[in-house]
Amino acid sequence: MIREKTDELYYYIEKMNKLTDWFKKPESQNGASKKEATTKTPASSPQQKKTHHKTPQHHHKKRTHQKSHTGGSRKAQHQSQKTHRFKGNKLLKIMPMAGLDEVGKNMNAIEFGDEIVTIDCGLQFPEPGMLGIDYVIPDTTYLEQNKKKVKAMLITHGHLDHIGALKHILPKLGFPPVYGSALTIGMIQKQLDEFKLTKRCDLRVVENGKPFKIGSYEVEYFLQNHSIPDSNGIVLRTPVGNIVHTGDWKFDFTPASGECADFQHLAKIGSEGVLALMGESTNAPIPGYTMSEKKVAEVLENIIEKAKGRVIIASFSSLMGRINQILHIAHKNDRKVFVSGRSMMNNIEIGTKTGFIKPPSGTLREIRQMGKHPSHKTIILCTGSQGEGLAALSRVAIGEHRDIKLTPSDTIVLSSNAIIGNEKSVVSMINKLLRHGVKVITNKHMDVHTSGHAKQEEIKLMLKLMTPKYLIPVHGEYLLRHAHKNLALEIGMEDKKVIMAENGDIIETDGHTMRKSKSKIPANNIFIDGHREGEGHLSKVMLDRQIMSENGVAIIAFRVNQDTGKLIANPAIDSRGLIYLKDSPEIYSKCVEAAKKAYEKGHARKASSDEIKLDIKRSVGKVIMNMVKRNPIIMPFIVKV
Repeated sequence: MIREKTDELYYYIEKMNKLTDWFKKPESQNGASKKEATTKTPASSPQQKKTHHKTPQHHHKKRTHQKSHTGGSRKAQHQSQKTHRFKGNKLLKIMPMAGLDEVGKNMNAIEFGDEIVTIDCGLQFPEPGMLGIDYVIPDTTYLEQNKKKVKAMLITHGHLDHIGALKHILPKLGFPPVYGSALTIGMIQKQLDEFKLTKRCDLRVVENGKPFKIGSYEVEYFLQNHSIPDSNGIVLRTPVGNIVHTGDWKFDFTPASGECADFQHLAKIGSEGVLALMGESTNAPIPGYTMSEKKVAEVLENIIEKAKGRVIIASFSSLMGRINQILHIAHKNDRKVFVSGRSMMNNIEIGTKTGFIKPPSGTLREIRQMGKHPSHKTIILCTGSQGEGLAALSRVAIGEHRDIKLTPSDTIVLSSNAIIGNEKSVVSMINKLLRHGVKVITNKHMDVHTSGHAKQEEIKLMLKLMTPKYLIPVHGEYLLRHAHKNLALEIGMEDKKVIMAENGDIIETDGHTMRKSKSKIPANNIFIDGHREGEGHLSKVMLDRQIMSENGVAIIAFRVNQDTGKLIANPAIDSRGLIYLKDSPEIYSKCVEAAKKAYEKGHARKASSDEIKLDIKRSVGKVIMNMVKRNPIIMPFIVKV
């Protein structure tokens, strides 16, 4: 069915492409948008009064075509523009700050003159080797240096990889206005509440299809289908041309909540002229179409109808459409839904307030109310589908959940896919669950989950709808973005019109041509460790943690006379994560001898305490490297007695 509808869309798109001239001015043949063909620069809007959850003022002035003030012909004017390309400071800069070398911490900045707007501000969960790190956020050094220019932060949707860094970055930038859909702003506010920042923030709700002004930019949000409701793409109409950011998206003809994407509106955006499309690339290597949420609901309903005992469903708490479907399936089958997991409860609360979750009366309850409710009339909705150690399902698996004790009649559904890097923890959790004698259903057994990201045929359709002059693949590692590039080449784009950027690149355009600048902006990883921030993989703390994890630590204690500074006894050595030195007499004695000689030589030449410690580290480190091929952290302590 989806295939038939998509083929039909392709047919109409081809017809619409032939009518492009009806929408565009003659200059559009050079790739310029309808708006940039005029000589008048959009005026800045009056400063909006700072309020919470304020819908921006929308401008509906009719656009008019104006004659050139030079009095010359359009051809001469275009030739003049060609002559002066990339001169002066009126270039538009597109700066991917994060999100192009990983899946996560998405953030882009668009700059024209003295005005910067950003798109998204997310976090990334730690990769293997990021020891002790809670998450990673973008490097905003450039924005902090130019924070007077930052006029707004535009957010496409409410996933953490798009909003999770706001609580750290907003204070650094002086709290510029944040724009997003109603649900997105609700989820942002919930995060900011935890940091007690909401009262200082300017959060503004936008409506799809209603343009508004931010300085010389005109911004328009448009509906996209994704795994979280109220997701958007963004059109940024700039003085040099239109920039479109797709956000995270897929084409779902039967979404779990909200409406299907408006293909007519997408085609209209394309007909205006798209200078650059910043297109999401997550599923670009995967052929075909993404399965609809309606199919997932049908499979879950079948499982619930056949289950004789409790059904425990673990999923992402942001899947509000799926949660809403589960609630209605439960009501239909005379079951109550008990919720476990803080993020699940928070998001159900936000979804209910914004109307994306509509629980049937009496169906939804907290887990502490479950008690001895009949098993065949019970559904448990919980977090922990990724095997997170403290999440509800993980605690259930090891028998440490206060309210849920497994029985062999239980059916557990993991309505999710393992995120890259979480595979081992998910398998480990499933092993523990199976030992309780329960039935476990994953997406490998039945269609209990679908992606929120477009696959190849949908991406090609989006490219046809937008017909961009340039494509900038975003959101994903290089192999994902390279696959996106290949799809563009398949449908006829020129290789030179696909910009393969990296984090920190500056992409410049005058509206006619586009190129990567030789200059770059800082784009390091910023680690969040508790409430502290640290920069880059090579920070001293990260290096120390890595060394300790791989090579261990050796502690050397010296007792010296406080008057003479001479050793009172041989140094004592202990180690952690290296070897048991006392169980290896030869190694231990050689380390003691090396430490003693280093101290005595330094003391004899009246070296400073820091210099003596450095000599000790070098001498003992050389012995350990020669004997056990390890390079531990060596910590000398000199105690005067």
